[in-house]
Amino acid sequence: MIQDLMRKHKRGLLYVIVGLIIIPFVFWGGYTGFTGGQDPEMDPMFQEPIAVVGGMPIDSRIFMAALNEQLQQRRMMDPDVSYKDLHEDETAMQVIEMLVDQMVVDLQSSDVDLRFDRDFLVEQLRNHPRFQRDGEFDPELWNMWVQDGERTRNWNVEYENIENNLQRRLVLERALAPARVLERDVRRQFERDNTPIRVRYVLVEPEVELTEDEIEQFYAENASRYEIPEQYHVDFATISLEPPMPDLVNELVERARDGEDFAELAQTYSDAADAEDGGEMDWQMPGLTVPDHVQPLFDLEVGDVSDPVKGPNGYYIYKAEEERFSELSGDRDVRGRRIVIRPELSDEARLERMAQAELLVESAGELDDFVAAAEKLDLPVHSSGAFNRQSSTIRNVPSTDVWGFRNAMLELDEGDVSSVVEGSRNLYVAHVKEVEPSELPPLNDVRDDVIQDAKQAARRTPEYRLEVAELAQEMLDSADSIQELIDRFPEYNLVPEETPAFSVAEFRPAQNMPMWPPDAVVEAVWDKQPGKLAGPVRDYMGQLYFVELVEKETPDDEIWDEFEEQKDMIRDRLIARAQNERFDDFRAESRARLNWQLNPQAYGNVIGLEDEEEAVEPDDLFDDEGIEAVDAPVSPMPMGQSGQPPVMPMGEGGDIPVQLPPGAAE
Repeated sequence: MIQDLMRKHKRGLLYVIVGLIIIPFVFWGGYTGFTGGQDPEMDPMFQEPIAVVGGMPIDSRIFMAALNEQLQQRRMMDPDVSYKDLHEDETAMQVIEMLVDQMVVDLQSSDVDLRFDRDFLVEQLRNHPRFQRDGEFDPELWNMWVQDGERTRNWNVEYENIENNLQRRLVLERALAPARVLERDVRRQFERDNTPIRVRYVLVEPEVELTEDEIEQFYAENASRYEIPEQYHVDFATISLEPPMPDLVNELVERARDGEDFAELAQTYSDAADAEDGGEMDWQMPGLTVPDHVQPLFDLEVGDVSDPVKGPNGYYIYKAEEERFSELSGDRDVRGRRIVIRPELSDEARLERMAQAELLVESAGELDDFVAAAEKLDLPVHSSGAFNRQSSTIRNVPSTDVWGFRNAMLELDEGDVSSVVEGSRNLYVAHVKEVEPSELPPLNDVRDDVIQDAKQAARRTPEYRLEVAELAQEMLDSADSIQELIDRFPEYNLVPEETPAFSVAEFRPAQNMPMWPPDAVVEAVWDKQPGKLAGPVRDYMGQLYFVELVEKETPDDEIWDEFEEQKDMIRDRLIARAQNERFDDFRAESRARLNWQLNPQAYGNVIGLEDEEEAVEPDDLFDDEGIEAVDAPVSPMPMGQSGQPPVMPMGEGGDIPVQLPPGAAE
């Protein structure tokens, strides 16, 4: 049955969100040496544990801290995300799952009866990410930490914490050690990754019907979402902080075009980190994610050198060295080299420009006329147009300065003149001409948005997900092809679509193509004949699709020529996948044995639920019977073939003597 198949890949999408950090979290997450002490005066809402695992409580404050990290990440994309949103889409419960995993490993590691000498503990502590820079041990970061703790830190506790972390790692190593990958597995995966396929697909998404009362209720409960924030209209003057382009930039362009070795020029003159590699760049693929200052690289023929390109951190010179064309999309990729020159404004020039900006602030106050004050100093005045606290662009303000400029203006009232606002490229002095008050538009003006948002909220509910799961199960039991689905379920208006050819190795989503893990699609159809129903496959938004194979091509000999180059990387990926599955088994067995319970009252207090019954019970999260889709496998912390976590290079520390914590041998 489909439940048995899908349960093997249970909650794959959940791991996409937090799974990558579970194993590092349970290893380093318990180390408290960097967090400082906790205030013994607890807020009453945090006095109850959020959960209990094997009789051991999980502090509500730890849950709150981890939840805040998720909230901050989500607010980078949606500033209005709240705790309740994290509850409704199950992110909050995913955080609890991660904390439960940490406690499970803690309880298991308490049975490990090993002791380590302090020299070894210090060596292990140096491997902590806090003391790494560019993948190597940084003695300056280490010495600062040692010095800061000389008087305030309990070093016996520190050593005990490190020892506990080593015991955690031993527990994980034992759990993950059986993961093995054979050569034939690597070859099979290479073939799958490089086999172009085309598939048909349909989205399983029953329509959400809303009553007028439900629409009005959603609008009332989420009024702030539709409120038009205060609109600011600002006049401002800019004083550039950018130094002039050095003559060296044009000189390097000419020297490169005259035949001098571009790599040697980059090694000698470039200010970028890749200078020692001759400015070598990876393959660059055209698309919306390519920064504007890199776009000129695609205009070059192989062997050409670009004109100077103004970028966010200086001036760029590119040389195109090689090109290739995708057999599937026809896109042209370019591999090149670059020289980056980053001139700096002198301290004297910077002070002069700051003085000019401060003079404008003073003059605007004396004249009570911002425009006249700016004209008196020969500074042009720009208009911002209307913007608000949510604006990501402001007219006449570079994108790199929008955030700082916007936030500075939000602190002012109508008629105010700002102090000097320092951006990455300019100094700004602004006058707030007008502030339009916020207002809530009537429902009819935003009805379409309200309906769309209400439907999206309904699709995130457990009830809707259960409905989709039951429908998908019914479809799978009664049809062998997408056409049969369409014929047997006309009420769902299934619309078949077809992808262009793609492979896992060259997956570039076409317009309107689902954002799904390509390897999950390949896995679903791999052993199916063309026209046979496969799936369901879940995309990164949690939507379910049924797919069927249209065509599968055989990789040519040229593709297999790349096998030797890629096999180690594929082996590491397969080992990581196997370790992830072993970790799933480990924690499932441990949870069943140790038993854990969620505290609904504490959960409701933290999330801010008005009705504690809204809180999701653990069984709803971990033991649901709903359909589960095949998702992309997610790798845990990188591991070697032996199953042991990698040890970062210690480094010698150059000329900086590495200090030892108290209690360690000299």
